[in-house]
Amino acid sequence: MRQLFVLSALLFALLLASGCAYRYRFETGLPESGREVTRWAHISGWGWATPEPFNLDEMCPEGVARFGSEITFLNWLPTFFTLGIYSPRTVTAGCAGPSAEELK
Repeated sequence: MRQLFVLSALLFALLLASGCAYRYRFETGLPESGREVTRWAHISGWGWATPEPFNLDEMCPEGVARFGSEITFLNWLPTFFTLGIYSPRTVTAGCAGPSAEELK
């Protein structure tokens, strides 16, 4: 009976995790250099305490070609175990510059 309960709880958690992802992305129109900078945005208090803004000039001094945020499986784990009190997001900036083909 205990194994059935554990298996049911695991299946329920997997079903919940399958629909809890979102992603957004903004593109500036600048060419991408292929260099990406990834950081975590630390959100707590069910979204009431938002993270400090990211300084895109520090992340990509040469300019930003694209910028976005998503919830990955690694972000979902602390959100699940803290019942949403802490819910990080993965923020990615694609730096602008000459592409690898342009440098050839």
